[in-house]
Amino acid sequence: MASYTSNLDLSTRFTPYRQELPVEEMVSVANQKQQMYNEGVQKIQDSIDKVAGLPVVREVDKQYLQSKLNELGGKLKTVAAGDFSNFQLVNNVMGMTNQIVKDPVIQNAVYSTQVIRKGQQDLEAAKQ
Repeated sequence: MASYTSNLDLSTRFTPYRQELPVEEMVSVANQKQQMYNEGVQKIQDSIDKVAGLPVVREVDKQYLQSKLNELGGKLKTVAAGDFSNFQLVNNVMGMTNQIVKDPVIQNAVYSTQVIRKGQQDLEAAKQ
């Protein structure tokens, strides 16, 4: 009696696994992309921190600066799903923060703060 396996060549049954996708290279690219993403987020955060940390003394100027930052936050919500590893997107966001710095009202507020602080220092020096 003949078996159905008697005519099979055993060497064709088991072929060694051959990896079709270069996993190591894909991991390397993903790590590089993640690093670029982290750098983009850090640049944006630094830019926003610089604007938020502008020296402003008067309450009216603080409110104006806060309104500009809130406006920027609203714009960033539309970009939040973006790819921050794309430096073009990062530069666009940084450009938005630079518009706040270039705002004449903000520039005058910072200058006024410098004048007020200089006056306070001169007053303290005169008292001593």
